[in-house]
Amino acid sequence: MLQLKPKQIEAVQAVNDPTVDTLVLLGVVGSGKTDVAAHIDISIALQFPKTYWPVFRQNISTAIKTIIPSYLEMADKMGLVENEDFTYNQQAKTITFPNKSVIVFVEADPTKDRGGKKIKGINASCCGYGRC
Repeated sequence: MLQLKPKQIEAVQAVNDPTVDTLVLLGVVGSGKTDVAAHIDISIALQFPKTYWPVFRQNISTAIKTIIPSYLEMADKMGLVENEDFTYNQQAKTITFPNKSVIVFVEADPTKDRGGKKIKGINASCCGYGRC
């Protein structure tokens, strides 16, 4: 069962505050930053059809080992069932929902993408960045 910590609840409440336009999660390893980000991202994707939500990580190999499993685990904690409530495409690194919302995991390495040209070309509803 999903049980958010008090600070995580504050972050979720901030997302629903119309005066907040940027949310930054800070904390030590294991403090739940990724969990709350995954919960927020998944909740928004479920609520708003055709949401396109990239989650950036400096390199994709780290995303495969850390961020993606965290998102899949959070979906499970939220009671979502893979291949019913969402599908995960390992090759495309996407989580897709029946309402056509997509969370995509993307590499954002400034040493490989001068000027952020690849990122600038993404037409996103919003985005997250796993560990700057």
